[in-house]
Amino acid sequence: MGTRFVGSLEPFKDKMAEQGYSGLRYMAQRELDVNGTAIVTGNVKYTSSVQVPGCLYTRFVRSPYGSAKITSLDTSKAENMPGVVRVFTASDPEFAGNMYLGDIPLLTEGEVFFDTQPIVMIVAETQEAADDAAHAVEVKYEVMDALTDPVAARDLNPPKVTHTPRLITPPFEAERPNVINCFYVRSGDIEQGFADADVIIEEEITTEADPHGYLVPITATAQPHGDGTMTLWVDVQNIHPVPWPTAAAAAGIPLDKLNVIGPDVCAGGFGGKNCGTPGPYAAIAAKATGRPVRVAFDDNRLQHATRPWNVCQIKTGAKNDGKFTAIDVTFNIGTPYAVFSLSVMERAREAITCTYHWGHRDLYERPNVMFTAYDSYTNHVETMSYRGFGVLESTFPMETMINMLAEKLGMDRLEIRLLNLTKEGERSAQNEIIRSMGAEGVQKKVYEMMQAWGPKPSVPEPWVVGRGFSGANKYSQGDMVHNLIFLKLRANGIVDIIADSMDIGQGMNTVSRQITAEGMNIPIENVRKVEVNTAYVPWTSDSFSSSATDDMGQAVVDACKNAKAKLFEWAAPKLGTSVSNLETVDGMIQVKGNPESAISWGDAMAPRPHTIVQGSKNWPDGAPNDYDGPGTNDYYTGQALGPYFRLIMHMNFMAQAYEVMINKETGEMKITKWIGGNDALPVNPTLLEGQIIGGGLYHGGSNGMYEENIYDNGSIMTKTLVDWKMPTILDFPKMDDIHTAVVPVWGEYFGTPRVNCPFGAKGVGEGVDCASPSGLVSAIHDAIGVWIKNAPAASQKRILEALGKA
Repeated sequence: MGTRFVGSLEPFKDKMAEQGYSGLRYMAQRELDVNGTAIVTGNVKYTSSVQVPGCLYTRFVRSPYGSAKITSLDTSKAENMPGVVRVFTASDPEFAGNMYLGDIPLLTEGEVFFDTQPIVMIVAETQEAADDAAHAVEVKYEVMDALTDPVAARDLNPPKVTHTPRLITPPFEAERPNVINCFYVRSGDIEQGFADADVIIEEEITTEADPHGYLVPITATAQPHGDGTMTLWVDVQNIHPVPWPTAAAAAGIPLDKLNVIGPDVCAGGFGGKNCGTPGPYAAIAAKATGRPVRVAFDDNRLQHATRPWNVCQIKTGAKNDGKFTAIDVTFNIGTPYAVFSLSVMERAREAITCTYHWGHRDLYERPNVMFTAYDSYTNHVETMSYRGFGVLESTFPMETMINMLAEKLGMDRLEIRLLNLTKEGERSAQNEIIRSMGAEGVQKKVYEMMQAWGPKPSVPEPWVVGRGFSGANKYSQGDMVHNLIFLKLRANGIVDIIADSMDIGQGMNTVSRQITAEGMNIPIENVRKVEVNTAYVPWTSDSFSSSATDDMGQAVVDACKNAKAKLFEWAAPKLGTSVSNLETVDGMIQVKGNPESAISWGDAMAPRPHTIVQGSKNWPDGAPNDYDGPGTNDYYTGQALGPYFRLIMHMNFMAQAYEVMINKETGEMKITKWIGGNDALPVNPTLLEGQIIGGGLYHGGSNGMYEENIYDNGSIMTKTLVDWKMPTILDFPKMDDIHTAVVPVWGEYFGTPRVNCPFGAKGVGEGVDCASPSGLVSAIHDAIGVWIKNAPAASQKRILEALGKA
């Protein structure tokens, strides 16, 4: 196995003590994943495994075109086939005018705007009957020219206007007929910055729409109970903010009558399972038929949703000594509807503005940054949250431009970055106060480990070797932070965690147990996490945006303090001492340092068999958002406003290094060595390293290599795993050549007042892939001397095109 570097946590013990840590008993320990055995033995309860007697099954009829008018729709044959219970179209009252996530019709009629858009939903006694009926539906189309160029789409006079009438009108740029939303940063004097530059580089760099690629299809099963209530099992990354209200609203069910149950572990979400998209369909059909209904998006598992297609027009300037003078970014994304696109642009600007000072402090009072983002209606496939959420799409071009500047200036790739890093406590181009700035440490460590590889290996012609390096960052957003948890303390010393933060493979079920065991100073075996549902589990946090560890963790730390206060209140009279003189050790309450003077939890709680305490972060809704929420900003300039000067919660920083071999005749590429690093104080180093490798190399590297979506007039040619090339384990280095670096930095929120993360731990799971395409492209350039300006970048076709041999 390769190097697994983890820096010392000794410098942070005093800060941890303020939050009630018990001597690193479980914090920063390599506890086994509590779900690990069940996962490898096939005994985890996934949503796709839910079986309900009498269940009906579904299949959709979807458009094969990106843009077309529906000239006729005939469902009569399907309706009369054996086993068919219902055939739903957009004209049925259950679906007529029923919109999802703002502007998306659950079923469309008259016109289709993206390939795989659903038109008909079949409900039948068996899956086979539903499939046969779907094939019997007759749809005729008038195919139109699709718009798949995001730059052309946002023009004042675009090749076509996608939606007429317009669905959403933005507050600015309304004269552009396809523009849905726009976002800005205006800082410093961009014209002066470029006038001062000795070197200017201007490029157009594309990040293509990549499917999430999860192998377990997203599913939902709804069971009506005949009394107006319903249970909905749905494969989601969270249950409260989106899946619960959207399913209830679509089916016309009061929230208190719909119980949404999440899986033990969400089987690979990567953002695509944030919303529980099959849930509304299952709830509608179950209510209409009075029977359980299962909906599985396995007919389009790859194209259920993708990241938005992005074309980044970017211009950077620097002095001859490498000091940055300015950056100008126009960020163009194309989507058929406005699903989370506003947030993608909003978060892309964080990536551009936080890590580096684009307008060096020695030269300018403020960074010189212009960022303009457009989301325009196009005929790309439907979009959804995607790991990195706007950051990979902006980091890839920015970090690639930094490597280009380094080459042009004859500078080392680390040297130019360190020269321009934002410093702790400085103001960014968005006027945010930057805290927990770990970029320097992690970039230095990864670069040091790359240098330890020694000289490049000798390889036979026509093979060549290249090495690449990239930094990156990833925010954790703060505008959906409504966190409340319950801890159920039992007389026998067992603690149940009642919270809805989902385990989506990042190990949240284990991390929450470690933080609880640390806070209560009890054996981790005594901590359990109950089923996630909306019936009795409070709104804790969402497993997205690298926020679950921080959001839930802070609530757990608070709950542990409250739990100990209650136990000590009951125990103090029985032990004849003061509350302040007590401590908990392994389910006992004792006088500090005196285990001979102790009673059990049960004795302290008697005659109660258990008690429930709560912990919170930013609860109730809206209070105290001025303490740990995101704050506000000026929309047009993107400037964070006082008194908090914070637009996100915290930022984590990462770096990657690649070694590749490329065959200059065939275009074949192999990744031979890799390093991934993060600035984080680890709750569990093993789980963190799993995220760095799984997300940074296997997921991010796949984004950078092959996972290309091929369109033909808006129709997707890569709908299945046969057509869409997903790398296999053979495309990656051996484990001995995969290395990680965890460089601990105390987790703290941007802005003011200063807010600590739980035991200093920041979330990292989403950002680990953000340095991948730029690091890979850097290595390819080092090998063949040509910059590839697309992600994915490493298909044989792309490399041969770069070499002029395609």
